[in-house]
Amino acid sequence: MDGKPLRLRDQVHAVIRVNHYSIRTEKTYWYWIRYFIRFHQMKHPRDMGPRDVNEFLTWLAVHRNVAAATQSQALNALVFLRGNVHYREAAQPRSHNCFADVRFGPSCH
Repeated sequence: MDGKPLRLRDQVHAVIRVNHYSIRTEKTYWYWIRYFIRFHQMKHPRDMGPRDVNEFLTWLAVHRNVAAATQSQALNALVFLRGNVHYREAAQPRSHNCFADVRFGPSCH
């Protein structure tokens, strides 16, 4: 490695491979992560929080008319990103995931 930080796609791929997720799960998670980033005009997910996730999931349900299972799949991808990629990147072990609380209201500070 030449000292450059890994791109987000490469970070997601590495964590998924280490955790032995299926290729199909990797493709699906990356689809939702990209969709989320594009929805927020290419803002990096590291700079977003539960409010942004809630806005995205609400938009999926209201404007895209997705099923609850599809909404859950999108949420799972974003929880994975936040819990396994960004927290590992920051080297801050957390027992509590802010994105997981998006359905129950903000509880992270």
